[in-house]
Formats: sequence, C-alpha cells, structure tokens
Amino acid sequence: MLNPPVTAALSADIVELETMAAPLVNWIRKHHDPHTQIVIEWDHVWLRHDGAGIPFPYLDEQDVSGE
Repeated sequence: MLNPPVTAALSADIVELETMAAPLVNWIRKHHDPHTQIVIEWDHVWLRHDGAGIPFPYLDEQDVSGE
C-alpha cells in the first residue's frame, strides 16, 4: 500500500508537522532561493543548495544518451 489510510492520529501528526515546518518554510523563502532544502534528521539539520541539474525522466529502459 503506497499511502496509508488517513486516521485521526495520522491527521493530527500531519497538522503538527505543518505547524512545526511553517516557520522553516517562511525562513527559507525569505533568506534563500528555490534551490535550497532543509533536511532534518534525528541528530542533524542540513541546509543544502543545488546549483544546477538536469532531470532525466525514467521511461522504461530508454537509453538517455540517444543511442
């Protein structure tokens, strides 16, 4: 199952997560750009910046080199 059923406990967790995350989202929008991420782990908080990237969509086993 990809998405668990939404229970009252899960719904409360989502609301709590949104409440805690909103100040971080506001801070990152004010002080950084769309290429910045905040990653929170149990023992570390990371501020990550991407400079450039090229997406390669996955289409079965298509060779991305064009060959």
